[in-house]
Amino acid sequence: MVDVGVPIGKYSDSRPVNLSNHFVVVDPYYAFTYERRKVEWSARLHYLWNSTNNDPFVGFGVKNIQSGQAFHLNYATSYELFKNVRLGFNGYWLQQLTNHEINGVAVPNSKDRTVGLGPGIQFGGPGIWFRVNSYIETDVRNRPSGIKVTFRISKALPTAEPQP
Repeated sequence: MVDVGVPIGKYSDSRPVNLSNHFVVVDPYYAFTYERRKVEWSARLHYLWNSTNNDPFVGFGVKNIQSGQAFHLNYATSYELFKNVRLGFNGYWLQQLTNHEINGVAVPNSKDRTVGLGPGIQFGGPGIWFRVNSYIETDVRNRPSGIKVTFRISKALPTAEPQP
């Protein structure tokens, strides 16, 4: 799969905070799941590329900025406790491969890195799933760190049955 993010929403180089990021993001990834009896393991391997923002906030006093490229991985493993209830362990790892750039020049020692590890639970039924994951970050470099909790709802949309 390939996720592509394009700059939409209002953007102004005179405002330090905007709804849009004003650059393109390309994030190809490979996802897989292995399931055997009550145990499941899944992962997504990503490569992240960001284009250049040629119109950054004027307060920076620069012509362009570009975030570095990165590899990141998300994984989860779980065990089915009861029908439609799974308890597991989750994680992610991000390693930035290239430094950020300002005006086409690399910013030394600006590569991000983090590892997040923690428990998770999934429950639901036909067509809807709820997931809560918690992560304690470690091995963090050049970014804020802490404990993160995510809550996600997934809803399957009905499909029309083929007519004979």
